[in-house]
Amino acid sequence: QHGNIDLKIAKLMDNVKNKFIKSREEKIVKKSQLKESIEYLRSDIEKSRQKIVENQQRREGLLKDRDIILGETKELINRINLKNEESLRDNKDALQREKGSIEQRFDKDREIRERNRGRVAEIEKEKEKLHNLNTLLQLLGGTADSFNIYVQRLTLIELIKLANIHLQKFAPRYRLKMYEYKNEREALKFGLIDFYQIGVLREIDTSSGGEKFIISLALALGLSELASKNIKIKSLFIDEGFGTLDNRSLDIVIQTLENLKQDDKLIGIISHVESLKDRIATQISIKKMGNGVSLVKII
Repeated sequence: QHGNIDLKIAKLMDNVKNKFIKSREEKIVKKSQLKESIEYLRSDIEKSRQKIVENQQRREGLLKDRDIILGETKELINRINLKNEESLRDNKDALQREKGSIEQRFDKDREIRERNRGRVAEIEKEKEKLHNLNTLLQLLGGTADSFNIYVQRLTLIELIKLANIHLQKFAPRYRLKMYEYKNEREALKFGLIDFYQIGVLREIDTSSGGEKFIISLALALGLSELASKNIKIKSLFIDEGFGTLDNRSLDIVIQTLENLKQDDKLIGIISHVESLKDRIATQISIKKMGNGVSLVKII
């Protein structure tokens, strides 16, 4: 039993020794691995330190470059600002000079306008007169004959108005009317309207002897009134024409002449119509006696 115990102890000692040896070997391996790791870490730390140093140096270089660039930029900005200020001062001075020049021109223009204001007004009046004269000249045809015809047409229009007033009294069947103006040759042409013939305007040449006498009488009466605006006409002599009138028209004409007499006009009739003798109170009779002698008698 004692020998078994020793054997077990020896075996146990071997086991412990083996375990110790194994443990020691493992520790040596771990120590070696740890040493390698430490060396690796040291290498990494050294590399990192070198990178830090390099980055620090690079940073310091960049900071120096930045300071240089900032200094140059600031100097450039100062130069630009200084140049801009000089340019602005020059531009301001130029603008001030131009402004002064413009103000002087405005003052000069205002002075000229004030000086010429009256002349401008006179020129405008003369332009208006010239325009009116040119317009009138164009309306009159541009010649002296055209002007004469224009004035004659105006006078004839007024004469026809007065003649129509007398026609309305003793021959309301008729009216005189000017033709529309087309050319100078027909500017003084007028016609006769016969209301018994649907009011058609026809030429005077187509009128009968009696109609022409009535027209002539109306025109003569109108002409006497037209002329009396400047000269007072108290007498009117009518030579012939009564023989072309019928009894009714003759009565109307005589009545019209009597009405004119009431207007303080002296009416003289030269006629051989016997039917007029009984209608005229005061007569001058002329009778041939022969040998170039005539007898004048107031009846």
